[in-house]
Amino acid sequence: IDVAMETGDIEFAMLISNLYCGSSFFSGRDLPSVAADIQGIRQNLTAFNQKSLMNLQIPFLFTVKALMGSMRFGEIERTNGSFNEEDFPNQQYPVAWLAGQKCMVAYYFKDYEKAAGHASEFLDIGDTPFKAIDFVSIATFAALSLLAIYRRSSRRSRSDILKKVRYCLKFVNKAAKHAPVYCLNKSYLLKAELAVILNKPYDAHGH
Repeated sequence: IDVAMETGDIEFAMLISNLYCGSSFFSGRDLPSVAADIQGIRQNLTAFNQKSLMNLQIPFLFTVKALMGSMRFGEIERTNGSFNEEDFPNQQYPVAWLAGQKCMVAYYFKDYEKAAGHASEFLDIGDTPFKAIDFVSIATFAALSLLAIYRRSSRRSRSDILKKVRYCLKFVNKAAKHAPVYCLNKSYLLKAELAVILNKPYDAHGH
């Protein structure tokens, strides 16, 4: 972070700061310390006008505060007038974020059954997560988790899996039109993995 700041790469420094907070949370650091770190980083994000990263932090900050008991899952926070109700639509937002993070962690550890379960939990919440670019990575991992259990699933389950995967892909494709640097690679990855499952190796290679 310090090196990035010294060389003028402000956006990268702020991104790494976000990742640091996430790592602290999932490594079991006490919640008050994590919340304090987030608040400190938010001051820098505000100072350097990093609005996209500010929005990425919203579900994380609200989830930490909710777990601490200092805030309800549906409560709206206003920090220096930076946010309005559109930034945090309703209580589904942090619930979706938590389900998505559980899916990603389970996928990292190759527990695909559990990852797929959390993916379904995330997708069953509704359309709210799919209105924010914050959830592109989670939607990608949700789709990958479901594809990982496709071959050992029943025929009926396979139909449901493909429906969910295509729903995620549609969201990622839409996001890729607005933020190709962040989203396009995820779109290609999902298309390739889906093509493999559908026994279309040439399509997979093309993606």
